[in-house]
Amino acid sequence: MNKKYFLGILLLVGLLVPGLIFGKSGMMKVVNIKGKVMVKKSTNNLWGMVSPDMLLYPEDIIATKKMANVKIEVNKKVIEIGEEAVLELRDLSKDMPVSEQELFASLKQKEPEIVKQTLNKVPDLGSNTNRKTDLLNNQRNKITGIRGESGRNKPLIRPIWYERIDVMEYNGAKILYHYGYFHNSIRKCMNIIKEYPESKYVNEVYTLIVCSLNKLSCYEQSIRVKQLMMDTCNPVMRQ
Repeated sequence: MNKKYFLGILLLVGLLVPGLIFGKSGMMKVVNIKGKVMVKKSTNNLWGMVSPDMLLYPEDIIATKKMANVKIEVNKKVIEIGEEAVLELRDLSKDMPVSEQELFASLKQKEPEIVKQTLNKVPDLGSNTNRKTDLLNNQRNKITGIRGESGRNKPLIRPIWYERIDVMEYNGAKILYHYGYFHNSIRKCMNIIKEYPESKYVNEVYTLIVCSLNKLSCYEQSIRVKQLMMDTCNPVMRQ
């Protein structure tokens, strides 16, 4: 009798503990991978390859290269991160509201970041040589203020293994918009405009903010952003 009682307790714990762990920590799981997908783990602050069935945390960062995508299970929903995108997984946990004051104060800041110039000098990773590894390590040491260390309003995350970071951030913002994280999409767009004011995607980023505001029924703010876009954005020359 005691043995059956003990086995019953073990079975109950076995059923409950995984759910408690996932619910409490907000862990996510990789469902499917195609191509080269990288993850920056919060545990060691280093970039590495994503593997099938890998468990992820909200503090982790996902980045996909061209022709790559990854599907992640988040809160019993599968979210696909397409090619050339970078996302902090915390943005998939909860849509955090952005205040009107925060939005317009951010959009008026047009200071270019020196880190952008540094990133453009990162060599191509086509050939895996020691020299290029050393150069990347030097660049890593120079880049500071990675968002996620002490809050949402830190500068953008920067996967140094790829130089088209403004494109990747913009694609990440579009993914958030597609899955209904409108506030988080706006916040990501705010940071893109601040970090990369010379990006050829700035007009599209402003447009994405306008669309997100419309989805949130913030029509007055949407009109203000549209006017601000017309006042501050120059016509973009397409390559």
